[in-house]
Amino acid sequence: MKKLILIIFLATPLFAQEAMIPLEEYIQNENDSDPNVLLYLTARCAAINFIISENASEDEKELYERGSLLGEAFILKALDIRKIVKPKDSSEENLKVLVEITSDISSSYVDTMNEFYTNEGKSLTGWIIDDISYCSGFYESVIKD
Repeated sequence: MKKLILIIFLATPLFAQEAMIPLEEYIQNENDSDPNVLLYLTARCAAINFIISENASEDEKELYERGSLLGEAFILKALDIRKIVKPKDSSEENLKVLVEITSDISSSYVDTMNEFYTNEGKSLTGWIIDDISYCSGFYESVIKD
């Protein structure tokens, strides 16, 4: 199931979205006990971790494995939350919507990373690093079994 989710996610076209704000700023303005907020957070953390694993070079096996592990864990948690938010939707519909949400978020991250690369010469910088750190802490404190 995990491999299927990863394959579906990576095969889904990415569409341009509005610019994102850093997760720290987002969470300050939202109720983190709201299932819709948790759905967004887990989908966003899945997206950034899948981007990390997808962009890891051959000699960065640990980075690839960590990104894949966290991406899968976040996407599965997001799927559980989506089932709570939309209990009448089928499992297939929940997965389809979640893949679309995560793909859109991923596209926004890529757009932001491209801007950072154009302006600073590297894409993993600024609040992107802060988001990765936030998601790692979120994984350790909430997602990890």
